[in-house]
Amino acid sequence: MLVLGFIVVAVGVTVFLTLNIQNQNRRIRVAITDFEDVTLRDLLSSARKNGEALASAKTGLDALRQELAQKRQALRDDTEGKIAILDARGLAANEHVSAVRDLRQQEETGLAALAAQYSSRLRARQAEVDAAQKQVDAYDSRQLEAAKKQAEVLNNQQRLHDLEMEQMTNQYEKKLKALANESEMKLTALKLNHEQVINALILKYNPVFDTPDVVPILSAPVDDSVGPTVPLLQAQMAGRRYVADSLLPSLSQSVTQRALLYARLSRIPYQNSVPSVLQHLDFLDRFAMRSYEDIALRLTQIAKDNEETIKTQKAQIAEQAQVIQQVRAAFGFYARMIAENGFIVDARNKEKIAVFLNPSYTVANGDLGLVFRQDDEFIGTIRFAVATGVVSAQQIEISANKTIQPFDKFLIKRK
Repeated sequence: MLVLGFIVVAVGVTVFLTLNIQNQNRRIRVAITDFEDVTLRDLLSSARKNGEALASAKTGLDALRQELAQKRQALRDDTEGKIAILDARGLAANEHVSAVRDLRQQEETGLAALAAQYSSRLRARQAEVDAAQKQVDAYDSRQLEAAKKQAEVLNNQQRLHDLEMEQMTNQYEKKLKALANESEMKLTALKLNHEQVINALILKYNPVFDTPDVVPILSAPVDDSVGPTVPLLQAQMAGRRYVADSLLPSLSQSVTQRALLYARLSRIPYQNSVPSVLQHLDFLDRFAMRSYEDIALRLTQIAKDNEETIKTQKAQIAEQAQVIQQVRAAFGFYARMIAENGFIVDARNKEKIAVFLNPSYTVANGDLGLVFRQDDEFIGTIRFAVATGVVSAQQIEISANKTIQPFDKFLIKRK
């Protein structure tokens, strides 16, 4: 767009200069009677040369200005291209600001250098234009008016002028062709720079994943048949009061919404590694959901099996409780029959001896008990311990060659 605008401006300036020169030459008036010793041809020749000198000086000044403007614009375009490449690199904010600031500083330095480089040349060109303009203005308007009345001279001058215009037109056409070639080269460079920026932007938002940890994942096969089995999970849990029952409807909705979002993403024409990443993310999501559902199904089956086991165990516990009640009743009857404080049930663990305490008696932690087998056969001493209503005992001392045995009687010894 910048190149096209430059070409339009250059053509406009050229046409303007050409028309200006034509109008100035048409306004020249020659007075033959005031020439004295100077011939009409010499006057017209001088006028033509002065006009050519003025046109040439103005053309040179405009060409120098255009050259300076092109170099300034090229410097700005180069800076903008570098900034666009910086934008595509994805630098940190502070790094990006610093880099742009450096490029702008370089641009300002370059523009200042160009201004200094062309300053003296522009002043010299302007001086040439001013001098040529003075030469043109030096002709007396009365002389030019008289010269114009001479038809033949004017016709000759017109023919000479047409020839000069043709020569100037050829010169301008050559300059315009040169400008067009230069503009085409700049346009080619801008297109190349634009293509580089586009490629950098594509790579930024469509990266290539080639690290050793990612490549095996993206190269693994994808199974489209793997998917959630929420209906199967619902059927397995039907009629059972599991915590997951309330989560199944929202789980099913989430699965549907996830599939919809992935379908929308898959329609975007991503490049490089992004399509494969999306495909594998979809597969891994579906595989993970299927795995969790399989685990839930297995846990559900385990829970069902545990329910049956618990029922069986509860029945067994009820039976055992009934047996224990029966044993307690028998032990209570036996204790009352022998009229003792209680007796030993199991003494295999000397640190925790199982005892039966006559319901008519109580003991406290630390109370001692004297163990007898017969009324006069002393076996040893035990210390009682009471925990959550259960009474047990610990062997303290034992008589020589004696062991505490089931149904040995004990006598409570208070502290």
